[in-house]
Amino acid sequence: MKPIIFFQNFKQPDKRKHFFVGFGISLLVGVFLPWLGLVLACVAGAIKEWWDSKGHGTPEWLDFIFTCVGVICAFLIALIIHALIW
Repeated sequence: MKPIIFFQNFKQPDKRKHFFVGFGISLLVGVFLPWLGLVLACVAGAIKEWWDSKGHGTPEWLDFIFTCVGVICAFLIALIIHALIW
């Protein structure tokens, strides 16, 4: 995927929600256990898209990708905070 297309999709409110929810879950858990925060937030994004695929919404790969991008950004911050606190 071209980076320009990726950033153009960030203008969509749904993609931003996926990014920030993934970021929030990862950071909240990641401050205490960074790797667990990374895994839980990615799994939450996957479950959300699975739920959408069962007729409760519109499943999109980009939603999952935006969730994981938010997770990775928060994971890096969580690693730093975890190292400073613990």
